[in-house]
Amino acid sequence: MFCTKCGAKNSKDDKFCYKCGSELENNVNADNPKLSTNEKEKDKLPFLKNKKWLYSIVAVVVLLLGFGGYKWYNRNAFAKAVDGHIYKVTDKTVAPKNSSTLHYYVAYKIKDGSLYMFTSFDKRGQSILKQALNNNHIYNFDSDGYNEYKNQYTMRYKTSWGDYYDYDGDYDYDEEDIDVTKYSVNSERYYDAYNNIWVVSDEKYKVKITKDGYKKSLKDIDKINSITATRVD
Repeated sequence: MFCTKCGAKNSKDDKFCYKCGSELENNVNADNPKLSTNEKEKDKLPFLKNKKWLYSIVAVVVLLLGFGGYKWYNRNAFAKAVDGHIYKVTDKTVAPKNSSTLHYYVAYKIKDGSLYMFTSFDKRGQSILKQALNNNHIYNFDSDGYNEYKNQYTMRYKTSWGDYYDYDGDYDYDEEDIDVTKYSVNSERYYDAYNNIWVVSDEKYKVKITKDGYKKSLKDIDKINSITATRVD
């Protein structure tokens, strides 16, 4: 044991330094249950270090949870924003030899933990898709209305001057083929109904939710594709 005053080495049983006569602190504390200030600080150090480690661990966990929560929200934000709505779409592709512009309607619905996207190229698509959203059969790929590949549903819908019912009298109806795609809510996978498997989506669009709809953009090696969807319901 070393003297805290002069630094001389003493035996552990000594109460006073043989060189300068000062009391040796450890033996004073052994007789006195009240620790000196220095000893108290020394005793606190391991505890403080443990607390610092604890705070560091908690901070890391919070950051990871926050980042994971943000990623979860960001991936699911699109589905929540479009759920139950109908959009008029302008789809532009710019390529050196084959540029094009398409116009069509899409509607979305979250059902049974999945996001369904319905597409109609008919000029009456808004009215057609409004009825499609409420057609329970369209959410069942085993329904009779689906084609053999189970990606297109032929829906019978009422026109503006008729209704759904077959009866002798004044009525009218028509049929329209609706493209149907079933996605996971985070849009990372789509359902191949024909083979009954989920497939990882290779779509690399950048998506931006706007005040009146959304925008998607894709820059590839040989083309640029931009989609502008405006809500119409």
